[in-house]
Amino acid sequence: MEVITGTVSNLVAGVAGYVFQKVRRNFSHVCSYRRMVSGLEEKVETLKDKRDGVLLDVDAAEKNGENIYPEVNSWLAKADQMTDSELKEVKGLEDEAKNKCFISLCPNFKARYQLSKKAEEDTAAVDELLQQGGFDKISYRDVPQPILFVSPKDFEDFDSRRLMFNKIMEAVKDPNTSQRR
Repeated sequence: MEVITGTVSNLVAGVAGYVFQKVRRNFSHVCSYRRMVSGLEEKVETLKDKRDGVLLDVDAAEKNGENIYPEVNSWLAKADQMTDSELKEVKGLEDEAKNKCFISLCPNFKARYQLSKKAEEDTAAVDELLQQGGFDKISYRDVPQPILFVSPKDFEDFDSRRLMFNKIMEAVKDPNTSQRR
């Protein structure tokens, strides 16, 4: 009998500890939603600064005629999407969390929980984007296109130019003429 009681008490203690941890974590989401949102806003500002720096490098590279790596363009698109749509969604949830329920007597726990979870997920996504944004090089030089010489269609060969060209060519071919001065 004591063996069964000991086993059951250990089992109940383990389950109770697990349930308590889950409830405590969920309750902390409800209580600390403001801290989660402010942390997300700080991370998003850091992401915006990083994105602006990469955009400056991209503009400079494009002005130099360089091609931008596809992963840089992909990262910029993800950063733009994260800073725009996700932040707007969090702001909408924040407005909803400020509303009260039950005749304005109780805070809206569901909205606070959703807001806190969304802010936590988005903070992790922003952290991942910030880590991916550490580019060593953002562009590469492409193989230059060959320059084709196209003679003008309305070119006129004047006699004075032809005469001067012939004199220069004779002077170059003459072994008695020194080319250095």
